[in-house]
Amino acid sequence: EVARSIDQGLLKSLRFELGALNELDVQESYFERAQELFGKTQDNTSLSHIINQLTQSLESLSVTPDRVLEQSEVVRQGDETARKLRNMTTTIQALRQQADLEITEAVAKMNKLGQNISNLNDQIVRNTATSKDVTDLKDQRDTAIDQLSEFVDIRIFYRGDGDAVIFTSAGRTLVDNQAT
Repeated sequence: EVARSIDQGLLKSLRFELGALNELDVQESYFERAQELFGKTQDNTSLSHIINQLTQSLESLSVTPDRVLEQSEVVRQGDETARKLRNMTTTIQALRQQADLEITEAVAKMNKLGQNISNLNDQIVRNTATSKDVTDLKDQRDTAIDQLSEFVDIRIFYRGDGDAVIFTSAGRTLVDNQAT
């Protein structure tokens, strides 16, 4: 007879850490792209450098407001600042749309995993009731639960019949085969 030996506490910690790692990976990619938008402070194309140039041109104009050269420099620097901000806005909107698309894809994957876990739960309960081996089914369910934990922090409750109920850490039910 095949027997499963699993440290549930260790498995719970592993799933939590996988979820946290995935969250940080996603955030890092977006933060890096946002940082590129602002640029490094020493770069002439960075937002801070462009705003500094605008500030300097405004200070020069305040000293000699009647000089055409300073007036045109303020207009040029204002245009440059506005162009940079428009480009940043466009890029941020593109990042937002990409994030929305990735969220939609993640929700679809989570729904598919939830359905798979629910089906495996049904098979485990049926096979347990007829005294059939459910080791492989439980392994498959654990793999699906591991994959689900990469998307969201989950909590798992096992019923006496082998059914697994899965909640988010906020208490929202993801998988529950209990008839209501």
